[in-house]
Amino acid sequence: MVEFSRARRFFAQISYVALSGLVILISLVPIDTFIGRAFPLTLFAITFATMLRSPKIVPLGAVALVFLFRDILYFQPIGLEAFLVVAIIYVVRNARRGLGETLGKEWGGFAVAVCTLAILKVILTMALMLPPPSLGVMAVSVLATIIIYPLVTAALAFQFGLRKPIMA
Repeated sequence: MVEFSRARRFFAQISYVALSGLVILISLVPIDTFIGRAFPLTLFAITFATMLRSPKIVPLGAVALVFLFRDILYFQPIGLEAFLVVAIIYVVRNARRGLGETLGKEWGGFAVAVCTLAILKVILTMALMLPPPSLGVMAVSVLATIIIYPLVTAALAFQFGLRKPIMA
């Protein structure tokens, strides 16, 4: 396993938080699209890919704070998506041994994680008696997220040098 120096790990963590903030702010820009509010969950894709390739770059506390900030800015139930994402990232981080052998397995695991996130979000919003998200918009968003995942991994490999997953 390639060990990062403290300074490089700190820079990578700051880069993750800055990139996450940039993605959040760009997604807040009012763009009128033909599919309404169905945007891919780019932040989840970035978090998943970064965590799978180098888990020390993405501490769970930073993930929780980034997604909590996102919940607040999107006027969503505070902490709901942050909790779900941290739980999914924790499970995947501990069971990532066979996930990253090929891009196909990684992409399949990501698809399962995104679908799980969407289903749990609908179930929990209904259980908490909150207005559930639109299923059509959520389905398009999940599909778009699954489609863009290879592009996200390529961008992370090109920009930050996060190559193949490192198996522990």
